[in-house]
Amino acid sequence: MLARMLTDPVWYFYQFWMPKYLHSTRQVDQSGLAIMWMVFLAADVGFLLSGFLAGRLIKRGTPPPAARLWIMLMSACLVPASLLVPSMQSVPAVIAVGMLVAYAHTAWLGNLTSLVVDITPRAILGTAFGVIACGSTLGGIFMNKSVAWFVDHRSYDDCFYIMACLHPLAILFVWKLRKRTNPDNAAATEPAGSEA
Repeated sequence: MLARMLTDPVWYFYQFWMPKYLHSTRQVDQSGLAIMWMVFLAADVGFLLSGFLAGRLIKRGTPPPAARLWIMLMSACLVPASLLVPSMQSVPAVIAVGMLVAYAHTAWLGNLTSLVVDITPRAILGTAFGVIACGSTLGGIFMNKSVAWFVDHRSYDDCFYIMACLHPLAILFVWKLRKRTNPDNAAATEPAGSEA
């Protein structure tokens, strides 16, 4: 829940606020904002490629939670590229960074979602996802309020700086889960009669 609360705002920011940033700060006109399709395409690639990469690690013998977290760690190392946006000289360079961050975030999100399935008992999986979704919603609410304040009182630059720090912070909360196993899986592999 904390990881989603911290990191989902990054995607919401790039999805909803970046077009406004491009228009008001980079003077991109309404038709020019169509370039945002590239950011969404990179997000699609992040979902697909990260699942493939985690699957490859699992096939090589890495436990599923550890495989997911290694991909998430790589993603958390890419998101700080957001720091570069305020100093970029051209719109294509800004879009390139936006694509990298969108790719990294969806790679993170896809594996975080799978991680929940890997480590949560089946009986409480629905409840777990409900609580996690609450974290995502709260993160989105706080992000919108915060970005609006920063845009009114400071600048978009501070928003990009803050977004750069959220994934590295969130990985600290979830990294220890790489050694956790799902109790359902342990019970399924337990030899018959071991309860006696």
